Amino acid sequence: MRWNSNLKRRIIEISVVFALSCIIFLACNLGPTNNDIVLSEGFVEEESDRIPTEFSSDEEPEEVVIVVYVCGEVLNPGLYSLPEGSRIGDAVEAAGGFTSEAVTDAVNLADFVHDGDMVRIPRPGEEVYTGNEASDGKVNINTAGVTELCAIPGIGEARAKAIISYREKNGPFEICEDLMKVSGIKAGMYERMKEYVKVK
Repeated sequence: MRWNSNLKRRIIEISVVFALSCIIFLACNLGPTNNDIVLSEGFVEEESDRIPTEFSSDEEPEEVVIVVYVCGEVLNPGLYSLPEGSRIGDAVEAAGGFTSEAVTDAVNLADFVHDGDMVRIPRPGEEVYTGNEASDGKVNINTAGVTELCAIPGIGEARAKAIISYREKNGPFEICEDLMKVSGIKAGMYERMKEYVKVK
């Protein structure tokens, strides 16, 4: 009887040791190894390096903007910002289109405009000008509209219209001093503006 009791205890101890051994064996073989961890970390790093490269290739280049001055026979003369590569037709459209007095075929609407250009749409009898007029800063009194003439010292809207009316009736000015033939412009006023005007 005593022998049977010892045998049972021995069998239980052996079973417990065997069960623990099985558990330790399974834990060692089924758990993640160091190699697995390194490979997994390397894969994540590779993915993180690759994803920004793919997104950066999809970035669109920044649009370049130019500024042009549209004047003359357009509805809304002024400065306009346009995308680089725009044409004169785009500039005219930005300024509201032609007035009823515009000579619409006087300029090539398909021509390109550049930063700093002036696009002037003439009326009948006026000289055509498009391009960059920043060479001397003077106003051509034979082609300028009201807005440009008002930039001359001493010239307001009324005198600007008087200058335009004079050249429409008498033809273009031959010399700058002919401005004194316009009603309201005397010698003293001409002295203040003569450095800012030209006839060609």
